Amino acid sequence: MFRTALRNLLAHKARLAMTMLAVVLGVAFTAGTMMFSDSVGKAHKDALRISLDHISVQVTAEHGPVVASSHTQDCSAQKPQLNQALLDRLGKLKGVEVARGTVSGFTGVAGKDHKLIGDAFGAQGANFAPGPDGADPRYPLTQGRAPLHSGEVALDAKTAAAGGFQAGDTVRLAGNGPVQEKKLVGIVTKAKGQGAGSLTLFDTATAQKTLLAPGAYSALQLTATPGADEHLLTNAVAQLLPDGLKAEAGTVLTERQAMEVANDFQAIGYFLLGFAGLALFVGVFIISNTFTMLVAQRTKEIALLRAVGASRKQVTRSVLAEAFLVGLASAVTGLLLGMGVATGMKALAAGAGGDMPDGSLVITPATVATSLALGVLVTMVSASLPARRAAKVPPVAALSAIDAPTTSRSLVVRNAFGFLLTGGGITLLIGSGNVSEGATAGASLAAGALLTLTGLIVLTAFLARPAIALARPVLHRMYGVTGHLAAQNAARNPRRTAATAAALMIGMTLITALSVLGNSSKAAMAKEVTRTTKADFVIQMANMDGIDPTVAKAVAATDGVTTSTAVRTDSARINGKESGIAAVDPAALTHVYDVDLAAGTVDGLRNGGILLPKDIADGARLKVGDQLTVEFNGTRTKHPFTVAGILEGGAQGLDSMFSYPVLSLPDVARHLPQAKDRQVLAKAAPGRAAEVKNGIEKALGHNPVLQVKDRTALAKDANGGMDTVLGALSALLGMSVLIAVLGVVNTLAMSVFERTREIGMLRAVGLQARHISRMIRLESVLISLFGAVLGLTTGTLLAWAAGRSIAKGFSDYQLLVPWGSFALWLLAAVAVGILAALWPARRAARLDILRSINTA
Repeated sequence: MFRTALRNLLAHKARLAMTMLAVVLGVAFTAGTMMFSDSVGKAHKDALRISLDHISVQVTAEHGPVVASSHTQDCSAQKPQLNQALLDRLGKLKGVEVARGTVSGFTGVAGKDHKLIGDAFGAQGANFAPGPDGADPRYPLTQGRAPLHSGEVALDAKTAAAGGFQAGDTVRLAGNGPVQEKKLVGIVTKAKGQGAGSLTLFDTATAQKTLLAPGAYSALQLTATPGADEHLLTNAVAQLLPDGLKAEAGTVLTERQAMEVANDFQAIGYFLLGFAGLALFVGVFIISNTFTMLVAQRTKEIALLRAVGASRKQVTRSVLAEAFLVGLASAVTGLLLGMGVATGMKALAAGAGGDMPDGSLVITPATVATSLALGVLVTMVSASLPARRAAKVPPVAALSAIDAPTTSRSLVVRNAFGFLLTGGGITLLIGSGNVSEGATAGASLAAGALLTLTGLIVLTAFLARPAIALARPVLHRMYGVTGHLAAQNAARNPRRTAATAAALMIGMTLITALSVLGNSSKAAMAKEVTRTTKADFVIQMANMDGIDPTVAKAVAATDGVTTSTAVRTDSARINGKESGIAAVDPAALTHVYDVDLAAGTVDGLRNGGILLPKDIADGARLKVGDQLTVEFNGTRTKHPFTVAGILEGGAQGLDSMFSYPVLSLPDVARHLPQAKDRQVLAKAAPGRAAEVKNGIEKALGHNPVLQVKDRTALAKDANGGMDTVLGALSALLGMSVLIAVLGVVNTLAMSVFERTREIGMLRAVGLQARHISRMIRLESVLISLFGAVLGLTTGTLLAWAAGRSIAKGFSDYQLLVPWGSFALWLLAAVAVGILAALWPARRAARLDILRSINTA
């Protein structure tokens, strides 16, 4: 029986090629993703081992920097603990060769065109900390010298090349305040794994003053003398540290940072593996369809094998043996192709500006085993049902027709099960919109979507017949006999048509749901920004960091600015509960925001008042006039405030400011005098918007990190990230659609083989070759359109259900159906049908009439 399986496999190798390709694509994406994650993780670990080789012990704060330039933390009133005194004390320990204090923070570099070089989120400032030999092992100098005083800096080679800078040039540095001009005195190299953004190096004193606070360090790094025990030194250091600081051995530091990088890429890997799984799931329909047709075509052969003594188990094993060989060949091919996928991913990540260290491709036994197991198991599971059907072929079937149409009775159980799943799924989808608890609503939505999609997959055979019946008169009227025959062929075997269309439906459903949700959310976000924001301009950092308070003063002093306010956010404890807080100028609030109050007035902010979001007020049972206590986390000072108003509508405004309790800016400044601003909002005099924008940019020294945006730009930015995500998701989902197209090609090709004699008879009674070709194309288009329409309908249903949950916290959300995109996708489905039918239609049209008629 194994020889029989091998013979059948070789006899049908052309027909199994499409099936293999479906598995190959899924396995290749899976293997490539795993190789990419492993390779990047190892490369980063190797790079970190080299770049951190000089660190034997590192001392840092237990909960991040003690002093940080950030809008979320204000600890500048505290005495820095990572200071020179502690560094000197640790440097005297036995076994310490070099003690180095490091400083890091945000610093951007402006090019000669006044635009920021590189990504704002990766821009870094640091200190050049030379050892006894005058060198800093973190940043080897390649040109010039190290910065020695406040007017000098060094840049990394990549940034210098991007800006066209050489030693001796003047460079403009962009921070969270005014632009500074410094002299470039040196260029350094930066090891891979140290960040992809620009690097600016100051002397230590300037770095402390600019990035932290005078005398403060971000970390203390100790290099042990040769032969010293790293772990013993770490323990000795830990005994000298005050509370709030921790010591970490260099090897442990390397492992931890490598693990963090690996976890980041692993998260991306899981995301990509989800799409690989979807591709394999779609491939299940194609594989099952293929083996079902192969079994149907070999009914006589299987019956003869049964007649000469083959048992049911042997027949089943024969079909599964074919599936095993197909799966194994597909898995091996996919594994080899995965190497190319992984290499391509690395190139794409590096091209997108990622900090990708050099390293060889890592292929672990786990990757090989997973890839082979996936390919084989998916194929064998998909072929299991056709194998069972093959075993049920009785010996007497050798005397009957090869292919018998599926009876309505055989679909009764399947349809009943499909209606049960679909009904339950739709019930959950509807119910999810009525659930107030976010986690419960999300679980109900996910379960409802899964059940609905699964139920519709099961019901496609039931839905195919009425859909084709509706199309038959149209095809007959437009294309005559060929149109009628195409519809008849598509309806002949509803299981086959359903499986082919279902594969296309899955990808189309997900793309449609994403598109509808994306378009609806984008429109709602744009409307929200323009509705709630009355300010003409919003000034904020490109990396969303805190803004120096001098920016607000410069904006307010700009000619043509009628009203302005800084927006400051921080964290606090309100009546003992952790909460974010926001602060604005009460006099400017109603001029720059559309404030929707359920009770009270904004004026109460002027006299020690606080505005509470309605959900917070209801949860704490607070009303206008009640008092509460605010403990500011930055300084741990406490102060009573009176509830001046209740904010209606929950999260509104920029950065959801009104989802926080709102205080007066002067009140917050008294308790957090060094806190940074989140944004600055400005209102321009009527008719002077363009002039005011230019004036603000000039007042800020054309700082490329400080962005001056109007409401149109804010709406565009709010949607920009979503456009990128939607584009990436659609591209990944397109792989499942591609596999579905292969399924259409495969189904048609094998259908032509099944109907060889029928096609010969049609040619014999006068149907021309071009009519045969047209019949196959119309059948393909009909199947593609059926899958596309089903996908568009299902995707819109899922988007509607998800949108109901979104609308609970997004008052401007409305379901928007992109009819134009729908029309394009339907046209694309027609094109897919025509392209998929090219080879099968050409093959059918070229069949020899006499040989076709004589086919058994």
